[in-house]
Amino acid sequence: MKFYKTLTTLAFIFLAASSFAHTGLDSSIPVDGSMLMESPQTVELDFTADVNLTKFEVVNKMSGAAIEVEFTPSATANSYFSVPMPELAMGHYQVNWALLGGDGHKMEGSFEFMVHDSNAMPMAQMGHGQMMDHSEMPMG
Repeated sequence: MKFYKTLTTLAFIFLAASSFAHTGLDSSIPVDGSMLMESPQTVELDFTADVNLTKFEVVNKMSGAAIEVEFTPSATANSYFSVPMPELAMGHYQVNWALLGGDGHKMEGSFEFMVHDSNAMPMAQMGHGQMMDHSEMPMG
């Protein structure tokens, strides 16, 4: 009898814990904090479960201007989304997303990446004592 009580208790704990686990972003390309040498052709979002992606926006952090992207909220649930990107100029960008999970919970999040000038001199070619000039690209 004690075994069944323990088993029942463990089952309730497991069910309660799983009900509090919400779907979230598992990974993205580009990853948060990336410094890219060229504009990404797509932004990819991989979630931990099937979701309806309800919002996807890219914002230039310097100007606050939204970048026009081809995004339509998803009608069917998926765990992976790929959004085509226009050519992005050198700058600091933030991706904002929102979703509706299968459990009915709404979640939102964001991540950032930078696009550097692909014509900039690579670090390996810089002379001793030279530094890359990032004065035009503040991070905040």
